[in-house]
Amino acid sequence: FLSRWINTVEFIDDGGNASVDVMVVQAPLFSTNPKVGQKLKHLKMFHTALVFAQTLEDERRHWTLEFDFIAGSIFNGIAPVIANGTMVWNNDARYCLTRGILWERDHWTQAFDQVHRLTADQARRLFQEFIFPFNSSAPGSFPQYELWRLRTPPSNADGGQLSSDERKIQIHDVTCADGVTWVLHFIEASLGVVRAEKYQLLASTVAVDADALEEVDHTDPNVWADLIRCYENVNDIFHGAGIFRKFWDAHKVLSMQYIYDTNSHKYYRIIGNRFPWFRVEYLPYPVVGPGHRNDVDGEAEVDWPSEGVRSVPGLSPSSQEEAATAMTASILL
Repeated sequence: FLSRWINTVEFIDDGGNASVDVMVVQAPLFSTNPKVGQKLKHLKMFHTALVFAQTLEDERRHWTLEFDFIAGSIFNGIAPVIANGTMVWNNDARYCLTRGILWERDHWTQAFDQVHRLTADQARRLFQEFIFPFNSSAPGSFPQYELWRLRTPPSNADGGQLSSDERKIQIHDVTCADGVTWVLHFIEASLGVVRAEKYQLLASTVAVDADALEEVDHTDPNVWADLIRCYENVNDIFHGAGIFRKFWDAHKVLSMQYIYDTNSHKYYRIIGNRFPWFRVEYLPYPVVGPGHRNDVDGEAEVDWPSEGVRSVPGLSPSSQEEAATAMTASILL
C-alpha cells in the first residue's frame, strides 16, 4: 500500500483564487482484481478515497489520497500473528498519496463527487498541518484498522427489531471512509471551507449486531488460552483460501465468541450474535475529526489511546515483534 506513497505535493500558486477541487471517489472493493471486477457493488462493498485536482491555465493536475490498512489485504487484519503462545496484531492504517487519478477515472464507478474547492495555500495547509503529521505516528499507535462495527441495543430498547441508527456503537470501525471524513473535517473546521450544498457522504460498513459485549480479562491464563484457540481457528479459515472463499468463510469468524478492539487494545466476548453474524451496509457517515464518531446519543468522543500498547502476558514488546516477524508469512494472502 505505502509503496505508492509520495511525500510531497506541489500546488501551483493561484493568487488566492480557489483552484483545487476535492472529490470523494468510490469504487467496488477489490475491483482491480479481474476475477472480482464490479461484483462487490451488489453487496454494497465500496472503497472510498479522495482525488485532488488543480486547474490553472488549461492544465489540470491530479493526486489521489487513500487511507487504508497498510499490511496488504484487509483479511490480514482480522486475526493476529500467533507464535509460541503470543498474539501480535499488525493493524496500522495510514494515508497514501499518489500522483494522478489512481487506476484512472473509469475505475471510480460508484462516486466521483466534488465536495470542496480550495486555494493552493489552503491545500498546502491541509497536507502540512494534518495529513503529513498524521502519517508520522509510530507503528502500533492510533489509528489502527478496525473492520468491524459492533452494535448493541440501547439501554431503553424494548426488544423489538431495531434499525441501524437505533443501535449503539460499542466498537467503532476504522476504515478507508474514516480517513476521508477526517480530511473533510479539517477542511471545514480548520480551513473554514464550506461543503458543497446538501452533500452527504455514504460509505460501506461491516456491522456486527449483538445483544451485549463483555470485556474479558486476557491476563487470566485460561482466558488467554481460549483466545489463542479462537484466533488459531480464524487463521485456519483464511490461510490459503481464494478471495471469494474468504468472504464466505468470514461469516464463520463472527460465529466465534471473541472480538478485539484494535484501538482500545481490549478483547471482548460477544453475547447474542446471530446468523448471518454480520451485514454490510451503505450508510451516511458523519464528517468528524479523529477520535469522534456519531452514535445514537449524537456526536460522542472516543477515548482513543495515543500510543498502541500490546498487552501480552509474559512477553516483552521486543519479543512480540520478533514473533511477528517470524510468523507473518504464514498468514499473508
